[in-house]
Amino acid sequence: MVDSIVDRASIVIAPQLYIPEVTNGLWKYVRAGELPIEEAVRFLSTALELVDEYRGVAGLAEEALREAAAHRHPVYDFYYAVLARREDAALLTFDNRLKKHCRAMGVALADA
Repeated sequence: MVDSIVDRASIVIAPQLYIPEVTNGLWKYVRAGELPIEEAVRFLSTALELVDEYRGVAGLAEEALREAAAHRHPVYDFYYAVLARREDAALLTFDNRLKKHCRAMGVALADA
């Protein structure tokens, strides 16, 4: 499903924060013994190849902080929401709480 959504997108953008977040998530699986390091490296490569362009996070920080405070939700997620809003793009997420906040912010959601 994610592949078809990404394939239909004219461009896939993400904040640079995406890279350490994906890397950290994979590390947790390696640390727990649920994923061999070589497989994690392959997954990392695949995840990074999904994105066409990365955007810096410094310019998103204040707006992300304000939204996180207003919605009482972790700020990390709002870097993605704020970027989507600024770019008039749809956000792809499986996080139902973030979807709710995006709707309140007027951020379009990709079908996920």
